[in-house]
Amino acid sequence: MERKLYFFLAFFLFNSVSWGWSSFRARIGSEQVFPYQSSNPTVELKTTRNINQQQSEECYLFAFTGALEVANMNAWGRAQAPEFSTEYLFIQKLLAWSKEVLTNQSNLNDSFYFLNGGDVHHALKVSLEVGLFPQELFKPQIDFAYWNFELLYQDVKEIVKLGRKRLASASAEVLKDEIVKKTLLQVQNRIEVEAGFQPQEFIWGGKNWNAGKFQKAFGVKKGSHVYMMYAQDKWDMGDPWDLKNAVSEMIKVFKGAFNYKQSSWNQIWQYLVGSVDRGLPSLVSMRWAGSYHVLNVVGYEYNNRNEIVSFKLKNSWGEDYGDRGHAFFGLQDIQKYSTSVWGFRAP
Repeated sequence: MERKLYFFLAFFLFNSVSWGWSSFRARIGSEQVFPYQSSNPTVELKTTRNINQQQSEECYLFAFTGALEVANMNAWGRAQAPEFSTEYLFIQKLLAWSKEVLTNQSNLNDSFYFLNGGDVHHALKVSLEVGLFPQELFKPQIDFAYWNFELLYQDVKEIVKLGRKRLASASAEVLKDEIVKKTLLQVQNRIEVEAGFQPQEFIWGGKNWNAGKFQKAFGVKKGSHVYMMYAQDKWDMGDPWDLKNAVSEMIKVFKGAFNYKQSSWNQIWQYLVGSVDRGLPSLVSMRWAGSYHVLNVVGYEYNNRNEIVSFKLKNSWGEDYGDRGHAFFGLQDIQKYSTSVWGFRAP
């Protein structure tokens, strides 16, 4: 009797665990999407560590650096495949944002909208302008999991707001330049409360580097072919990220190698499949719980009729999300929620 009871309990627990995995569903707001596990065959890229944006609003930065890591590992034939410090890129984004708001005449409220957030083109621009840093050498003063992002965003806003007031009352250009320098130094000092000091140069792989050289060696280069695709029925000119202006800007940055087009969903599916087959991840921007979220497409699933069923997406919510940070999204889910797809070819 006792043996039968143990057997029954073991059988019940095994089936409970199996059912739990097979019925897992990723979530977009209140909507359920395609279950993760399936008996269908899949094509998947090798990926790097599970990334976690913690409480920051920088999913696009994490998706961008994650895509570069996967491309270096699978498609670009690099001798080494570094993991990038998204935290370093985040710090540089805050500094770049502060400088831009201080030195232009943009509406302050509109500018603040972009402080805690952005899109893939912002990540591309920051990486090209300031470079990349290897993850293994980023040693923040406070572990990224414990950064007070809400307070950090607010403090940076207040510093920049005060700097704008001082600039408005200054008349001499020399004085204005001094105010900008002092304000940016204040921003830098505030960021260093969490981040600590980051070196300008470093040794990686036995060679001397700085962030700019690292970007040129392992990042997306100017003149590369970068694509943004959107479905004809999805283009929304009221999009808060103002993609029309972003596209114009990126065409200039990439000297004409940046391409965008309206497409049918069938063409988008073909593009995503083709990218994975070439070892290249794509980035998909989705409406998510009343906001926007960017994830990496790192694989796809097909059925016995060779039809694409779903795509494997890598999230930036750490190992506890889905299956070690990944989930499969059905075609209908992506079609319903996505706003644009980004990808790149050879660096």
